[in-house]
Amino acid sequence: MASPRTDVAPPRESSRDVRLEPHRLLRPPGALGTGRPATRDESPRLLGPAPPLLRYAPGELPPGWGVPAAEPRNDLGVVALLLGIAAVLIGLIPRAFVVAYVIAVVAAAGGFFSVARVRSGVADNRRTAVAATLLGTAGLALSALGYVITR
Repeated sequence: MASPRTDVAPPRESSRDVRLEPHRLLRPPGALGTGRPATRDESPRLLGPAPPLLRYAPGELPPGWGVPAAEPRNDLGVVALLLGIAAVLIGLIPRAFVVAYVIAVVAAAGGFFSVARVRSGVADNRRTAVAATLLGTAGLALSALGYVITR
């Protein structure tokens, strides 16, 4: 009878076995679930020493935490632009110059205040604010023209 070969290495466990039994990565032989108590030398060693605790000063937050940055407040410029468009369109109607005048004054004032908000950094819609100011002024001109024509 042939004797078993002694120069051949024993079969290695495949990575598939490790994936199926992840507890083998964390427990040394003799740890919980093996049927015998663990000795002092076989105590579990997980992934090395624990990372140091990150300490933050009071009021300081870790990266990614905290209050998000405030969004720009562009509402005034958009409303002034819409009112400026309405003032120009209503200013083209022959007998509606009084309504166009009121809307144009509000649009021009809103445009001026919106430009001031852009300069102070509260808003970021400079083009909208300038367009609202120009349309409000054009609405004022059209309402004045309507007054002169109908008089």
